Amino acid sequence: LWSPSFVPKPADWGETIEVAGFAFLDQASSYDPPRELTDFLEQGTAPFYIGFGSCVIEDPGAMTATLSEAVRMAGVRAILSRGWAGLGKELDDPDILVVGDLPHDWLFPHLAGLCHHGGAGTVAAGLRAGLPTIVVPFFGDQYFWGDAIARAGAGPAPIPGAGLNAEALAEAFAFCARPETRVRAQEIATGIREEDGANAAVAAFHRHLPVETMRCALDASHLAR
Repeated sequence: LWSPSFVPKPADWGETIEVAGFAFLDQASSYDPPRELTDFLEQGTAPFYIGFGSCVIEDPGAMTATLSEAVRMAGVRAILSRGWAGLGKELDDPDILVVGDLPHDWLFPHLAGLCHHGGAGTVAAGLRAGLPTIVVPFFGDQYFWGDAIARAGAGPAPIPGAGLNAEALAEAFAFCARPETRVRAQEIATGIREEDGANAAVAAFHRHLPVETMRCALDASHLAR
């Protein structure tokens, strides 16, 4: 379930594996944003989103300070998601709004770019919105997605969470502001929007059903149910 226009199917994968495209759960139409959020979006330049989802961070206070310093150094604004780590506690910065969970498909079209852990769902939502993306991976497939974004030119090389510092993140924000980075992110978004990952996945599922062996135990002339 990833976009073949973003990461093509590897040449050594056989016919039993299909790359269908990303699948999305659209929630924007039913979301009523709080006034604090809409006011923040209207009061300045488009912000970056910063969020590490369910990643657990050993020292949330130190991470919050690093993120705040990077935002200041880069001269950007940011929306900071608390996440499971509880980031942003006692943060008093007019250029950073701390939020809880909210629909990415509503928020992302209002942003200048993203900085997140590289979870597959967040990667997909950000690319569909055409946003330059900084990946700060902590474990697992997050490294894969960070490398894929960098290879595609839609963001800088990933910065592992264990080695994150304000200087490196500020440079990454600047990378996302480059015209060529923004153009590449928009090109990827165009490819993703032309795909229908959910229906392609369903079609692939049915194509690969072994109907010749899925026979009813009582009457082999019928498919099993």
